[in-house]
Amino acid sequence: MNKRANQKAFGAIVISLVFVAAAAGGDVIYVKVGGTGDGSSWASAYGDLQDGLNDADPCDVIWVTAGTYYPTSDYGLGIGDRGRHFRMINGVAIYGGFDGTETTLAERDVQNNETILSGDIGVPDFDYDNCYHVFYHPSGTNLDKTAILDGFTITAGNADGSYPHYYGGGMYNSSSSPTVTGCTFSGNSTSNLYAIEDGKGGGMYNQSSSPTVTDCTFSGNSAMGEWGEGGGMCNSSSNPTVTNCTFSGNWTGIFGYGGGMYNGVSNPTVTNCTFSGNSTDYEGGGMCNSSSNPTVTNCTFSGNWTHIGNGGGMHNSWSSSPTVINCTFSSNYTYESGGGMYNYNSSSLILSNCILWGNTASSGSNEIYNVDSSTPVISYCDIEGSGGSSSWDSNMGTDNGGNIDTDPLFADPNNGNYHLLPGSPCIDAGNNTAVPADITTDLDGNPRFIDDIHTVDTGNGTPPIVDMGAYEFWMDSDGDGIMDADDNCSEVYNPGQSDIDEDGVGDLCDVCPADALDECDPNGSTAVEIDPNEGGTIETPDGDLVIDIDPNDLDEPVTISVTQIVPPDPDVDIMIGPNPGWGQAVAVYDLQPDGMVFNEPVTLTITTDVTELSENERNRLGLYLWDDVAGEFVLVEDADCDIVEDPTGTFTKTCTVELDHFSIYAVVLPMEWDTLANGDLTGEGVTDIDDLLIMAADWLQIDSIADIAPPPDGDNMVDFADFAITSLHWLEGL
Repeated sequence: MNKRANQKAFGAIVISLVFVAAAAGGDVIYVKVGGTGDGSSWASAYGDLQDGLNDADPCDVIWVTAGTYYPTSDYGLGIGDRGRHFRMINGVAIYGGFDGTETTLAERDVQNNETILSGDIGVPDFDYDNCYHVFYHPSGTNLDKTAILDGFTITAGNADGSYPHYYGGGMYNSSSSPTVTGCTFSGNSTSNLYAIEDGKGGGMYNQSSSPTVTDCTFSGNSAMGEWGEGGGMCNSSSNPTVTNCTFSGNWTGIFGYGGGMYNGVSNPTVTNCTFSGNSTDYEGGGMCNSSSNPTVTNCTFSGNWTHIGNGGGMHNSWSSSPTVINCTFSSNYTYESGGGMYNYNSSSLILSNCILWGNTASSGSNEIYNVDSSTPVISYCDIEGSGGSSSWDSNMGTDNGGNIDTDPLFADPNNGNYHLLPGSPCIDAGNNTAVPADITTDLDGNPRFIDDIHTVDTGNGTPPIVDMGAYEFWMDSDGDGIMDADDNCSEVYNPGQSDIDEDGVGDLCDVCPADALDECDPNGSTAVEIDPNEGGTIETPDGDLVIDIDPNDLDEPVTISVTQIVPPDPDVDIMIGPNPGWGQAVAVYDLQPDGMVFNEPVTLTITTDVTELSENERNRLGLYLWDDVAGEFVLVEDADCDIVEDPTGTFTKTCTVELDHFSIYAVVLPMEWDTLANGDLTGEGVTDIDDLLIMAADWLQIDSIADIAPPPDGDNMVDFADFAITSLHWLEGL
């Protein structure tokens, strides 16, 4: 019994803690290159993945650091060192991509911590002494979805032995259906050196298995020997689910089938995958289907080719009936027929919302070639040379409506970019009912149904109408990563989507960013996104307000907006302080985000045209700040204000102040004492009931605007002396 097992055996004193750990997912077993411990921590990690597998119980997880690990056990095969391999375990999750410091799974970085499981156990880079399989799950292993492999590169498996060791160089599954996520299968191969028979599944071979394969890459794998099948993946009587995967640069040898993927009597579900640059000597450069009915959705087939056979992108034979939806076939090549697709021997697939354009076949039928009672049913597709539904070429198959024959306007097909450009006839031209209910995104992961406001819908269904091809078109006019249909300010770069007044119009496009009713002066309102590393200036269009923000005044990017509130009726004034009084608001500015605090004070400058004011009024005009606690505007006493006359006789008053936070600022003309002295408390130009009501409300109060009696009768309290003055001037206009 190893040390870790002893720890388990003698852990009765903490049995409750053990139970909690098991309920949370079991123990974590640690593995790192050079480790010499018992796997109980990073400091005591195993140095061999096989030790971790040997020690694992159901519900345990194995964390493996960056580095290269080799199989060390043959699990009793007894066929020599080349029979060594790894085996997954039901209920055990194996995770790569760690650097040896993490305490949670979320901390790992798979891309920067490549964790390699290699079959190169002999002379380095000499394939003929490599392991036959990196992972080998023979019949009886019976893996299910709880067996998880995540975040590894599987490489250098070379299955060139006797049966079954010429299948599945990277991974061999027989009656096993593990979960494989975020893995790369590269440089694995299969071939049969002992007989003229096919190698199968260079990267992965599945026999009577249905693994779930997600976010994986199959590149540079091969199935060699005569009649090789599936350079990247071979499925035999299997129904795997393959999602968000890339098949590139895989190949099969002489008379081979399916450079990227081969399906024999299998019905895989393939979604959001790319097949590019795969090749075969014979049939199906990208994918070959024999007596199989795969469902292929949101996939691209490009740059795949056959050397002497047919079906550069896809080959279907022996009553295969794939369902192909929203896929793009372009730049595929075949020496014989069907550059995009070849259908043979009663193979009648369903083709919907697809694009086949720019494929090549030396012997003709660049896009689709049908032979021996093969009749695909095609609808809402853009197929070069088909004539479209209006003048359909029946050699393509059965026209089921909605088909076109017009350049799809790919963004950059020569460099593998098959997104649609503005004006493409494929935009909003598909059939919504053909899209499976669980398909909500395109190959990029963007929403699958987006309405382009610049395109007339020509497809079928309730808008928004799906596009043809693997990529949904969406416009991002301002380049902020947000499609125009969802961008609250589509013409101005605004990744933060700030909308302070929540009126649906982004602050950078809103004439009144802080006023949902837009009752403001647009010439005095603006919004600017500020980078904290660069700082910046916010200036209203009329130049009356300027805010200067230095670098590092902010901790993060923020959209700052200024809204000039329309001044109230000039006959209605506002309460101001610090001594209670009234004043006429000349200009009011709402600075947002409200309460924004800066690391260092920022400079606010407000300029006001005071030409129409008297000299006395110009001098009294001041800058006030809204005080939430006092419920009034309070004089900004440290504001630096200057009055300037320009050559045209225009007078302006400019006030500058250092701010440490945002609020509402007002330029106010305070009411003079002699006006109040007549009892006109409201400033309406007459002493009336409104003034009396104010006095009554403040009766016997101190520090009130209604305390209007001058000394010696004034006593800092609203009383009969103040009432007497109001009565004296009752209904008297000023």
